[in-house]
Amino acid sequence: MREIHVDLEHLRSALGGDVFGPSGDRLGTLAGVYLDDVGSPEWIEVRTGILQRRLVPLDNAQVAQQRVDVAYERRLVGSAPKVTARDGVVPAGDEQRLYEYYEIPGEHTPHPLRTA
Repeated sequence: MREIHVDLEHLRSALGGDVFGPSGDRLGTLAGVYLDDVGSPEWIEVRTGILQRRLVPLDNAQVAQQRVDVAYERRLVGSAPKVTARDGVVPAGDEQRLYEYYEIPGEHTPHPLRTA
C-alpha cells in the first residue's frame, strides 16, 4: 500500500472507511478525528462495534483513500480505556490514561474535529 502523510484532509476523506491493525486485522470504522493543541491530527476514533468506540493514536499510521492502517493490534485497541468527550474535548485525565495505556510519552489536549 502506498503511504500518504497523515494529515487532516486525508483523514476527513477516510471518515467512514476501515481501520486496520499491523497484522491486517480490521479494527473497525473511522468515526472521528481528534487534534492536538496545535491543530494536528493525533488520535482517531474507531467504531469497533455497534455501541463501542475507542481512541487510537496516529503515530506510525498510514492513510490511503478509505483505509487507515495503525500500529496497534485489535486486542490492544479493544481493551483500551473508554473515554467520553465532554463538550467536544477529551478530559486531560482520560487522555493521560490513553497515553499510559498505549505507552506514549507526552501530554497534549486533543480537540475533536466536527464532521459533517
